[in-house]
This record gives sequence, structure tokens and C-alpha cells, in this order.
Amino acid sequence: MGLKLTKIVTGTIFILCMSTPLAAYADATYAFSCPESSIKGAIPYSVIGMYRSIYKECSGKIVYDGLRRQVKSVEISITTASIKSGCKWCDNIVRSKRVLDAAAYPVITFKSENFENKENGPWASGIFDLHGVAKNLRFRFDLEEQNDHTLFIKGIWKINRKKFNIIWNKFLDHGGILVGDYFTVDWQVKARKI
Repeated sequence: MGLKLTKIVTGTIFILCMSTPLAAYADATYAFSCPESSIKGAIPYSVIGMYRSIYKECSGKIVYDGLRRQVKSVEISITTASIKSGCKWCDNIVRSKRVLDAAAYPVITFKSENFENKENGPWASGIFDLHGVAKNLRFRFDLEEQNDHTLFIKGIWKINRKKFNIIWNKFLDHGGILVGDYFTVDWQVKARKI
């Protein structure tokens, strides 16, 4: 009985010792918010050349698999009315019913559904909800694991505004278009483990 008990105790200690390092790499949740994270937008606008803006309010969560060094899920929420640029009257137009209609659609969201590892890096796809329209969005991103408590992720979205029923536009006298169809969102997220 003494030998059997010794084997059980030894085996239990071995399992506990082996499981401790793996526990440190279990799925962990990280949270982020602005202004520590940055979400910037840009769209061609004939009057000023390019309308460049930043969203002052954002938040989200990331689930990260530390053992495989992979992102498993991402949720991002952006406050529509928090958009700001160096042009106050442009911002008022963008927040109005003519463009984003921040009063009716106060939040822009992305929720991931799938991740792929390609030769040129990881790709994410999921549902992007803008202006009351939800569509699939797929994009490549860069992941830098800074330490056990912080993740840094960055990427760029290229979005056709007309697919989200943001149709407002004007034609200039010489035939040019005032606002471009595509806008880009350059985002950099600094997320901390919670």
C-alpha cells in the first residue's frame, strides 16, 4: 500500500507541475479603449483633398490563445458621433443624416467569425455593422504580443460606403465627384489582459 500511495502522490505532483506552464497560456481576454487605441478614417473629398478623421470613443475585447499565439475572437465598438477632424463643418456633415446619421446609428461594430493564417499573415472575417447595414468584412492584420499582459494589433479596412447605404454625394460643375466611394479605416489597438 505504501508503494502504491507513493506512486499516486508522485503522479499527482507531476501532473500539477506539468499543467502550470500550460495554464499560463490558456485563452485570455484582453480589453481596449480609445484614446490608448487609435481608429482613424480617410476618404477623398474634393473640397479639401482628403477628409481625415479620428474616432475619439471606442472599446472592445480580444480573446487570445497564448499557446498557439493566435487571436480567437475580436469585438470592436465605435461611437459614431465621436468622429472628429480639423474641419468642424465637415464633421457636422458627416454626423448628419446626409452621411453617417449618428443620431439614428450611434454605434459602429465589428464582431469576428473566423480567422485564417496565410503566408502574408493572419486574416480575420466577421460582421461589420455600419449605418444600420451588416455585411461581412475580411481583412489582414498584424499581431505583436508585447508581453503577458498587453497585445498590440493593427490593420486597415477598405470599405465601399455605398454598400452601407451611405449614398450622399454631389457632382462638381466640371463633372468631378465631391466624395469618393471608398473610405479607409486605419486602426491600432493596444489591449490589456483583464
